[in-house]
Amino acid sequence: MTANMREGLERCLLDAIDETLSLVLSERTKEAIYAHIEKYFDLRREEIPRKPDLLATCLEKIFGRAAPVVEKMILKKLYSKLGIDFEEREDWSFKDYIISVERCAGAVSSCASFGVRRASR
Repeated sequence: MTANMREGLERCLLDAIDETLSLVLSERTKEAIYAHIEKYFDLRREEIPRKPDLLATCLEKIFGRAAPVVEKMILKKLYSKLGIDFEEREDWSFKDYIISVERCAGAVSSCASFGVRRASR
């Protein structure tokens, strides 16, 4: 994967997280969650795409049993942005879905292009 493709995927993932947290909560609460994650888990927003396991841990600590719902919403938003159909897999973790997206070179390159497709679903 080229650096530009990697950067495009990371940007899409962060956009999906931002949009989901803003939708589920509010803009102000989203910012508070990022501050909490940075302070208590030493995870800056920019590092999230490279540490999906740690993000999943943070979401579990913050949202408890609702964390899988938030994760699924983020993943559906990400997959939609990349033009990929989201298929839920019982034995996959949040990180597994991210790895799957990384392996899908066609999706990554479409995201890395200048015009990131906005999902209309």
